[in-house]
Amino acid sequence: MYARIGRAGHRRRSNTAGSPNHSEKALVMADWKLTLPMTIDEIRALADRLEARGASVLMRDQPAQCADLECAARLLRLLTAPPV
Repeated sequence: MYARIGRAGHRRRSNTAGSPNHSEKALVMADWKLTLPMTIDEIRALADRLEARGASVLMRDQPAQCADLECAARLLRLLTAPPV
């Protein structure tokens, strides 16, 4: 199954045979198998480090970056939480 993304970012199916237009990028659906390069414990440790860096006194002059680091830590914790 092939899908194309045009310049406006809209996704549409290809009904024509042949090579894709140069203004479009062809996306090919690959294997759905997900392999993580890190273990769950390593991801949780990374979340702890990101949160600590975001709360660091050295980062107080960059509040947007602090918020991004803390948000990334929350997201990683959410993704690695045990299923309920």
